[in-house]
Amino acid sequence: MYTLNANFPQFVNEVLATEKRVLNARPAVNIRENDTAFFLELAAPGLLKEDFDIQSENGVLSISVDKKQEEEVKYFKQEFEFNTFKRSFKLPNNVDLVKIQASYKDGILVVNLPKREELKAKKVEVLVG
Repeated sequence: MYTLNANFPQFVNEVLATEKRVLNARPAVNIRENDTAFFLELAAPGLLKEDFDIQSENGVLSISVDKKQEEEVKYFKQEFEFNTFKRSFKLPNNVDLVKIQASYKDGILVVNLPKREELKAKKVEVLVG
């Protein structure tokens, strides 16, 4: 018969109470597209729109948050935390970098990546000689 060490549950509770666990440290992202734009949706609840730093450089979109906790909080158990993260995405060539916009509502950051007007093909008559 197997017996459980009497101190094991206490040990687990102490570890869970004191261990700094960061689950889902990289927020989940959805990317969708329609005829005029791509939309990047990043799940990041509990933040303010001012917490986000969104940059586009060399065809890469970077979204980061570096938020410092203002006061020391003692958690009994902590399984999520979004104090710091950075996500980067290679942008398609047809994104109009000048028109990128973002909004943050209900814990979801939505980045609107409008598509550039592509040059329309010109009809050229070719004479066969």
